[in-house]
Amino acid sequence: MNALNSKMDGAGDENPTSWAVAMSHTDMARLNMARVFVINPECLLFHKPVQFFDEVEALKVLSILRAHVDEKGIELSAEKRPYRRPRTVFMTCTTIAVSIRRTPCSRSQWRKELSR
Repeated sequence: MNALNSKMDGAGDENPTSWAVAMSHTDMARLNMARVFVINPECLLFHKPVQFFDEVEALKVLSILRAHVDEKGIELSAEKRPYRRPRTVFMTCTTIAVSIRRTPCSRSQWRKELSR
């Protein structure tokens, strides 16, 4: 974090987006994921949502996306869940093998969904 602060010292005055230049692709992806879950949309469309994450973090992100769908939102009260509208996530991956390997559901579930 100190490296980020040192890159940003005095840089914010002339360019309002200079903070973004100091962030890595992974940090920007984390920030965008946080923005998504704060908004709590009913429908999400992602293009390669785990592209900039390592395997461990990619699994965490996909688990959060799965929880967003299953729980009809993240960090919301469980007693009001039946009254909330469903959540839907559409996403692309570089290959189907990547999405099957990284998604916390079984291969048979994927085959069932793909055969529809």
